[in-house]
Amino acid sequence: MYALDITATALEKVKGLTKGEWLNPEALPDKFFDLAISHLVTQHIDNKTLEGQIRNVLRSLKRKGLFAMQFADQINGTTDETYNETLEYQQGGGVCRSPDMMRAVIEGSGGKIVWMSQPRDFVDFGSRWFYLHIVPATSIIRIRK
Repeated sequence: MYALDITATALEKVKGLTKGEWLNPEALPDKFFDLAISHLVTQHIDNKTLEGQIRNVLRSLKRKGLFAMQFADQINGTTDETYNETLEYQQGGGVCRSPDMMRAVIEGSGGKIVWMSQPRDFVDFGSRWFYLHIVPATSIIRIRK
């Protein structure tokens, strides 16, 4: 197991349990991982940071690798008018994106969604969660008819 986090403190806590740790997704090795998982992260980062994370994680996947990711949406759906990525929302885990917004970010980062879950509602928080499986867009096999 390996770890990527934005804080040295978090990585220090898992040192000895992992084979390697990274503070910066740009430092991830190329074509190295079979599976990468991002859980409870997207609602804490802005689109620019998310795009960089996705691009670098996809680059670090082996040819048949998979990136599993979770993201939050507002229970009534996030729109351009309700999307908010301010620092306050990031710190509180309130950056919500609709499935269409996530698809645009993923495709803009060189990825392709191959599976998306049905939403799981968290009514007390006014949000819902989706889970995704993402692969590099170049790994999709195109079948000719």
